[in-house]
Amino acid sequence: MRARGFSLLEALVTLVIVAMVMALLMQSLVHVLGMRERVLRHELEARVEVLHERWFRETIAAALADRPGAEPAFSGSETGLALLSADAAAGGMARIGWRVVAGENGLQLEYAQADQRWPLASDGIDAAAFDYLDRDGQWHPAWPLAERPDDILPRAVRLTQRLSGDRGERVWWAEIGAAPGLPPALRNQMDFIDATF
Repeated sequence: MRARGFSLLEALVTLVIVAMVMALLMQSLVHVLGMRERVLRHELEARVEVLHERWFRETIAAALADRPGAEPAFSGSETGLALLSADAAAGGMARIGWRVVAGENGLQLEYAQADQRWPLASDGIDAAAFDYLDRDGQWHPAWPLAERPDDILPRAVRLTQRLSGDRGERVWWAEIGAAPGLPPALRNQMDFIDATF
């Protein structure tokens, strides 16, 4: 009569099977943790991009038309713009600006106020340009317009960015609150863009 229990061979086969199952589970765990890290990094980058766009849109929307002195309240080119904005900290007005500058990973957007500059984290921009919307709904590469010196503020500002690689194009819009009303079609498009965040 055979004794009860496992033989040495049966025990070794069981240990080999358990070791193989553990190895597969560990590989799966490493794969899942890697995917989790990539998803969290992508989510963080998306949040940062949304915050940058909001910052851009809100500062442009707060542009003021009143500026004592010779300097225009709003001036812009394809590479940057400067505008007058309310400054709650100083209790008055401040001159702020946005411009496209060279960074480590290509071009990047930079915010400036007084003597301070804050470059925004760049995810690789190959080209970028600002456009300015006049009261007739036409886009221009510079502001103020020579043919309309009385138009102090554009109705809106558009920043078009061509991303590096095959990632396409990113467009940021900003309506200027102190400018005359936007055409309904543009306002609806901008409201739709804002509603996605």
